Amino acid sequence: MAVAVAQSSLSHIEWILASERQRWLQALHPLTTGPGFCPDYLSALYSDIALIKYSDDQSYWVCPVLERSYQGHKDWYSPYGWSGLCGYGLDNALSQFNDYAIEQNSVCSYLVQGPESEPFNEASDHYRTIYKVTLSSKVDEMFAQLSKTSRYEVRKWEQMNLLVCDNKRKALPELLQLYRHNLEQKQAGHIYFHILESLKRLIELDTTWVFCIWENNKLVAANVFIVANNRADYFVASFSEEGKTHSRGLLWHGMCELAKRGIVSLNLGGGISEDDGLARFKKSMGGTEVRCNVLKQVHNQPVFDKLCSKAKPSQFFPPYYSGSS
Repeated sequence: MAVAVAQSSLSHIEWILASERQRWLQALHPLTTGPGFCPDYLSALYSDIALIKYSDDQSYWVCPVLERSYQGHKDWYSPYGWSGLCGYGLDNALSQFNDYAIEQNSVCSYLVQGPESEPFNEASDHYRTIYKVTLSSKVDEMFAQLSKTSRYEVRKWEQMNLLVCDNKRKALPELLQLYRHNLEQKQAGHIYFHILESLKRLIELDTTWVFCIWENNKLVAANVFIVANNRADYFVASFSEEGKTHSRGLLWHGMCELAKRGIVSLNLGGGISEDDGLARFKKSMGGTEVRCNVLKQVHNQPVFDKLCSKAKPSQFFPPYYSGSS
């Protein structure tokens, strides 16, 4: 169930639930935002997602947030995916957010900068690198963005003349099995299994597109894209062992199809860690680096210190979720 908050005494700020769909969409209207801000997508993943909106004469920003509780104290954090704090005139955005969080008794918050946002005024030592591709109806222009290796692999893949299917309902049962198998093989974190549980709801959305390859009546490769406002996010990629040879070719096919359907920008996301093999793969597919700042804010220092006093040393924020030492 979505989390309600106390009526704010602060002017210019609102708490909007995903169930208030029209109000949420109106809040996004002045901004350029991608699929990660779409209420349908976010509510398919989370039942308790909310949007904070701030507006005055100098600035306008929004920030999807989730709320969790630890020992009776709450904190806020950005959801999985590519949303975060996004807007313009952000010189005072963090102090505005902090004032609201203090009023609502949030101990701390973990915020990510939205990919389309102006940068924060405050410097951050923490960031996530993502890779974005500018799509074009001119295939030659997109092809030229690929690395030499990717161009060679894509040409070789295209010579195979494979049939790429976009029937997502046909693919769904086997896609769920294949994705679960991939996660278990990689011993993936719990967030990815949460996505697996939400994938059926996501794929049923009109704004979700799937491109896949079948061999001998078996699904061997699938890419899932979420689209909104002429922008797309590369959401899930799933391959069998024999299907891994299609990774570049199937992504290239998806890029071309997205461009044909009027999508102008594709967010490939980033790696598991900075500059790992996955990140380099996305860069090789024409991705341009975009740094999204990560901000770790403490709103109630005494309570934060008390909750952290017995926590294990951890890079996780807030550290009290890492357990007792």
